[in-house]
Amino acid sequence: MDNFFGGLKRHRIGRVAATYALVSWFLIQLVNNLGSILPAPDLVLKAVLLLIAVGFPITLALVWTLEPRTAENAGPTIPATVIELVLAGALVGVIALLVWQQFVPTPGDLFSRLGARNAARMGALYIVAAFALFQIVKRLADVLKWPPWTPWATLLSLVVGFPLALVLGWTLEFNAPAILGSFVPPVAIDAALAIALLSVIGFVLHEQLNPVIKAAMASQQQAGPTVSPAPSPSQPALPSTSVAVLPFRNLSRDPEQDFFSEGMTVEITSALANVPDLLVIGRVSAFKFKDHTVDLRDIGRQLGTTHLIEGSVQRDGNRVRITTELIQAARGVCIWAGKYDRELTDIFAVQEEIAHAIAKAMQVPLGLKHRTVRNSTKDLDSYESYLRAKALIRARGLGNLTEAAQLLERVVARDSNYGPAWSMLALAYGLRPNYDPAWIAGNSDALRKVVLECIPRAEEAARKAIELDPTDEYAHLSLALALGSHGRFAEAENNYRKARELDPGNPDVLHGYGGFLCDVGHLRKALKVRKQLEQLEPYVPVFIWINAVAVWLNGANRDAIKMLEDLPPDYGGRQFYLARMYASVGRYIDAIKAIERMSSALGPSQLLDDAMALLRKAPQAAESAANLPSLGSLGFIYLYVGASERYLEFFEATVRAEYVCNGIALVWHPSYAEIRKTERFKSLVRSAGFEQYWRERGAPDSESLVTVSSAAEP
Repeated sequence: MDNFFGGLKRHRIGRVAATYALVSWFLIQLVNNLGSILPAPDLVLKAVLLLIAVGFPITLALVWTLEPRTAENAGPTIPATVIELVLAGALVGVIALLVWQQFVPTPGDLFSRLGARNAARMGALYIVAAFALFQIVKRLADVLKWPPWTPWATLLSLVVGFPLALVLGWTLEFNAPAILGSFVPPVAIDAALAIALLSVIGFVLHEQLNPVIKAAMASQQQAGPTVSPAPSPSQPALPSTSVAVLPFRNLSRDPEQDFFSEGMTVEITSALANVPDLLVIGRVSAFKFKDHTVDLRDIGRQLGTTHLIEGSVQRDGNRVRITTELIQAARGVCIWAGKYDRELTDIFAVQEEIAHAIAKAMQVPLGLKHRTVRNSTKDLDSYESYLRAKALIRARGLGNLTEAAQLLERVVARDSNYGPAWSMLALAYGLRPNYDPAWIAGNSDALRKVVLECIPRAEEAARKAIELDPTDEYAHLSLALALGSHGRFAEAENNYRKARELDPGNPDVLHGYGGFLCDVGHLRKALKVRKQLEQLEPYVPVFIWINAVAVWLNGANRDAIKMLEDLPPDYGGRQFYLARMYASVGRYIDAIKAIERMSSALGPSQLLDDAMALLRKAPQAAESAANLPSLGSLGFIYLYVGASERYLEFFEATVRAEYVCNGIALVWHPSYAEIRKTERFKSLVRSAGFEQYWRERGAPDSESLVTVSSAAEP
């Protein structure tokens, strides 16, 4: 039912129906008063009434089908609130005039003459009809690709026609109640019209005020009674004005151009992220609403943003047309729209213009000559490859990351000074070992080969990107990822902090830094970073399952399990971490079911079969621990079958492969405290380089760990 009423509001069905009724009433009056010059006036009037009756459902169906949208024309737009206030005022005036005509019919004074000649009624109805016509022209201009000045020429004509309509109303002396007087009493007609107009006013006020009230109440409920602490120097303050960029629609004839429209979405999002006092929310989560049919106000509430941007991209050869709308999320109304029809070579200038125009519309200062677009290049083929590679990296997976690296290698070979390509190349190489089957299986020799192939190249590419642009947050993120993999934790953290300083709301930076803090055992700090990420990106599965891990490491087992259970079951990371969490609370049957659902892409099928077979024996001790099969990253099962001495094998294998800071966070769960007391664990963290990091940056947030020198937090 909520979706039904939401659809009525989105398509403006109530408003269109009321406008149709008013325009129809005006048309009936016009036909009636022109009866003296029409042949067979009674027949004409009946024909008009029949056409109006038949056209009413057709009009509503047409409006619903076309899904009316605010025009995407360049130039300023009239705020919807102003239009609706004018409409409401006109309707109130009409109601007042109807009441006046019924109860104050005395002729002789000016007001009576105005009522008798219906000049005020004509003016009010003209405003309503003009509003309806303007909305129709705006929508047809977008659908039929009329020139962008068409709606504004129409509006100018309607303004000029207003005094002419008043003169016409005065001259012809319309007598509206007489039209249907032989069928229905005039008082009943005017009363019905007054009720209809009051209903329209109520609907408009509800449509405008209800979302604002709901948003305020939701914000209060979400915030709760607590007061947020002031941000620390390592946690930059976030702006209060926020925006989310919804995926731009691909209007090109070629579906293969989806990557280009998605790329434009990401690029415009990145450009807006460079505006100092603007917080960009849902940079990844917004893709959940691709091709959405949800009310924009609901999307705004779900993402927790004050504004939304949506638009479309149409590419035809070397030309591209980009349309954009800036929506005030609480009310779902457009406050700015733009259309850009340019050569593809101007694509970076268009991105810059859009970012600046949106910032201006939101009254966010840019700063003197602030540059928002940093990914420009003269080689458009390289730029297309760069966009394709970014989409592949965002999708993750071994095959996607490998293909992205190959694309970007060709880009930097053609243009060695294209910094963004270097930073994305570094990220692709830095992420790739984590998706290799050798990591899942805990095969140190095979993993070491992959690491030596990827991580040095990732570090090299990241340093080249920083050399070309020290303000590239992805370059610092990629360098941090590479350094952390090699156990150079202090250097890695410095680069994570630098990336966060450059772009405090970047979800990839928060994801990487939050994971790093889990790895080094700074669990409370990690949880704060992950909570910030959760607020900015509530719908990204990979973020959610690592958020759940951070919650689990801090001892909230039930909450962490609930977070993962709420995810769709086809996400591999969900099953991987759920199996571990279920086992940690003694839910062995559920853990087995989670492993059963894991795709073979996450590990060799034999490894999964061995893991399930061994877990079926829990909590009973299995045969000799030395004879048990190797379980790789599923080695947590050893803890529940009396072979805890083999639990650390997987982490030791990653250290030998020089791929340290990936997955080692899992040792910090409270239930593994006894493992952390062993000499074997202490030797592991020393060889990995943790002890030196803890001396510099502070001990981890857990008891019974390696003894390190006391050190204050930096």
